[in-house]
Amino acid sequence: MKICLVSDTLPGYHKTWSGAELLCWRLGEMLEKEEHEVFFITSPFTQKVISGNKRIFQLPTPLDRISRFIPFFPSFSTHFPADVYSIFRAFIILKKIKPDVVHFHTKKFFLPVMVANLILKIPTVFTVLDYFIICPINTLIQPNGQICKEGQGTNCAGCVYQTRYRIKRIFQPTQIKKLFSKLRAKISHHFMRELNKIVTLTETSKKRLAQHKISSERIKVIYYQLINSKINKIKPSFLSSKFSTILFIGSFYPHKGLQVLIQTIPLVASKVPNIKLKVVGTGDEYQKERIKKLVNDLKINKYIDFLGQKNNEEVLQLILSSEVVAVPEQWPSDFGPIILLEAMMLGKPVVASKIGSVPEFIKDSSNGFLVEYNQPEQFAEKLIWLLKNKASAQSMGEKAKGSVQFLFKDNQGKEILKLYNEITSPI
Repeated sequence: MKICLVSDTLPGYHKTWSGAELLCWRLGEMLEKEEHEVFFITSPFTQKVISGNKRIFQLPTPLDRISRFIPFFPSFSTHFPADVYSIFRAFIILKKIKPDVVHFHTKKFFLPVMVANLILKIPTVFTVLDYFIICPINTLIQPNGQICKEGQGTNCAGCVYQTRYRIKRIFQPTQIKKLFSKLRAKISHHFMRELNKIVTLTETSKKRLAQHKISSERIKVIYYQLINSKINKIKPSFLSSKFSTILFIGSFYPHKGLQVLIQTIPLVASKVPNIKLKVVGTGDEYQKERIKKLVNDLKINKYIDFLGQKNNEEVLQLILSSEVVAVPEQWPSDFGPIILLEAMMLGKPVVASKIGSVPEFIKDSSNGFLVEYNQPEQFAEKLIWLLKNKASAQSMGEKAKGSVQFLFKDNQGKEILKLYNEITSPI
């Protein structure tokens, strides 16, 4: 079977990527081991590649370069099927490789590839990795910090312009913004109906989509290769160090909660003076400056090491050398996140936000700690306890490892292939 996987970026080919892109790449590796032919469509490479991969196709999106100047709806080409050149190139690529299935792990390329895909009548699968399909800012978080429970439409106009985009626009009539928000909702609903199947990674995600009027009959929950298959062979370790290390892995964007974790450091340092917060990840210049200012204002520079982007093998080693992993998500991430599962698999205690799908994996005070997502004091309390009670922390980590063993069942890969066969078989 020929499978085309679509992802915004890819590890090894782009400077910036996240768990979503890593998941797509691992799925490709799994399918190739099963002797299927795998192709990728992604954005132009931003990292030097020594030898080209003939099965990875770069899809340019020229409209992105000018979309910041469109006054009505930022990132226009992501939300509207308006990039004719990108659609044409996607059509050429798909016609060339003739895949049996196109599997989306993307938001940037969903519309251009989907338009081309509908012309060629190729069966499709969409894996939900954020809430792009029901929320134009991807996170369902309103400007007031509350989780949105409304369907997308004209009400999205305020969120789009208040929470995500900082470019001042001269011409932004309220009615025009509402019109484009309503149009975006109609386009999203239309293309979602055209998908053959939707895959979610947790039951929580499936329930949330159902709340937004996406038929549960079209949704399949499959845990597939969420974490590195080699991780099960690595033994958990509490390495000796002069520092008590807290690890954060994620982007600098507010929904990942780094700002909340940073606010805990003065509290934790007052009780555990030899702490070190290691931060893996990055953000755009605005987000970097925002985090840097917060650290400087709190005068806690000596407690934090910013390590930048790391590959997955390096991340696993950092998890092993840390005492605690913090997952302070500020949005209803119903998709893992991968760092949570990797830390648990390596037997590390986790302090995580009680939000999204996290409670599916963490049972409070048993295999980790759950705290209110926007409460630095609660995070600090649990971090202090774990750093001061290392024997109990190790026991908690061992329970965490046992609770995620189901992720390595062979039937996960079989479920994906079964889904592909289901949508490609003639009725």
